Amino acid sequence: MKRAVTSEELEQRYETLPDQIAAAFESVNTSRNIFEIGRTHGLAIDTIGRIAEEVGYVMLGLLPAGEFVAELNRVVGDRTKAERIAAAINQQVFLPIREVMKQTYGIEWASQPAAGATPVPGAP
Repeated sequence: MKRAVTSEELEQRYETLPDQIAAAFESVNTSRNIFEIGRTHGLAIDTIGRIAEEVGYVMLGLLPAGEFVAELNRVVGDRTKAERIAAAINQQVFLPIREVMKQTYGIEWASQPAAGATPVPGAP
């Protein structure tokens, strides 16, 4: 589970994002992809918003990829659904920025999946 984060820390992390991650973070396509993934899985709009928040925490390096499925499970309350949502997000959102995220957050970002977690595609 992630720790509490201050608004100042969020702002500082955002300001230091590499261009490619910042572009994905701000992208309308990223938002659309997350919305469509949530809609496909029958999620309420507030739940989709919480998932988008978790995606943002991963992009900011505040939530390790290995903990992503566990956090999604906490949000949706269904491990199987969380794994399916994570797989779709990994493919549609994280895959295009996977290499820069690995470079930015180090190999530990992608190499420590929680038991049963769906790692970022192509992670060691």
